[in-house]
Amino acid sequence: LQTAVLPLKALSFGAVYQIRIFVTDTRGKKAEASSFFATVEENLPERFIRPAHHFEGGAVYFKKTFAAESGLVRAVLYGAPLGCGDFFLDGAPICDHYFDTAVSNFDKTVLYRAYDLTKEIKKGKHALVAYVGDGFWAQRSVWKKGTRHGSNLPPYSDTPALWAAL
Repeated sequence: LQTAVLPLKALSFGAVYQIRIFVTDTRGKKAEASSFFATVEENLPERFIRPAHHFEGGAVYFKKTFAAESGLVRAVLYGAPLGCGDFFLDGAPICDHYFDTAVSNFDKTVLYRAYDLTKEIKKGKHALVAYVGDGFWAQRSVWKKGTRHGSNLPPYSDTPALWAAL
């Protein structure tokens, strides 16, 4: 196994990056993979939004309508639910996988996803919708009510929440 370390420069806010990996095994067989990721913009929202009411086991519906002007250069949706769910733009899902937040120690870190919606957003009116359910953040079926991970820690929350910026 051979590895190559490339010099890294500091990542820029609001940039989209492509990662490409090339691998050759000991028999000379080659494989290639690539993926994209985006860094968040500066000055994003500093708080999560929560519903006024929530029923355990039910999904919360968040909706924001907006208008796009002509000349759009790029549109990236950054999102992190505290729970799990899906994003929709104008009634269509924005991705082919279930929208979730990777499990972390939510007391310290919440991971987000970035979705490039530049091709989907044309001039005119649009609606961005998120359905957010209990997920790991607000679930009470694994540990008993009032505890987290079988400890005496309080549960993260009893209400799903959403952080998103487009």
